[in-house]
Amino acid sequence: MRSYKAVVAAVVLALVLLAPLLGQMAKAAAYPQPGTGIVYTKLVSVGGAVTFDFNLTPAYQGAAARIYLSANGLPSVYYGDVPITPAFSTSNVTAVVGSWPITATAVANFMSALSTYSSTEDALSSGATQETVVLHNLTTQGWALVYLKYSTSAPVQYGGTAPAIAAGPFNLTIRPNMEVTIKPLNNLSELCSACRRPSPRSST
Repeated sequence: MRSYKAVVAAVVLALVLLAPLLGQMAKAAAYPQPGTGIVYTKLVSVGGAVTFDFNLTPAYQGAAARIYLSANGLPSVYYGDVPITPAFSTSNVTAVVGSWPITATAVANFMSALSTYSSTEDALSSGATQETVVLHNLTTQGWALVYLKYSTSAPVQYGGTAPAIAAGPFNLTIRPNMEVTIKPLNNLSELCSACRRPSPRSST
């Protein structure tokens, strides 16, 4: 009986001594490291909001940042990635934390961009951009795993340079919320016409 009590006491003492370390580990896991991001929302339907946290370094700060919806978690914004926010300033800002709705307009723009650019982008990236797969999943099964990206750059063709912080994936479900109609876009500038909401909250 004494040995049992001794073991229990030892375990309790170990947990007490380890508590600060475990707390630090849990805190580190809950927040993104500099230059990375986290999407806390795991499932969102059209009209729902996605919650995110992007931890910025000076290289990612700028006067015209946007958050994009993307088919992949690559560290650049490419054709097929579409902005879901208007431009906002992150000069001298160390983190962008908030929640933003995934509107029907944003999803329609996203699918139109994927339809326009997926074949070229996937060919150039040997499939790494995942645009064909995501478009197929959205149109056939009504959901797909997608990403958010934070960037101060405009999208470029795969192989170009447009640094971004990617976060995700999360499940985007579009049915039964909306009908799928894909219309080709002439260029990415048309996508920004849908972004007319206040900028997401930025925190330092």
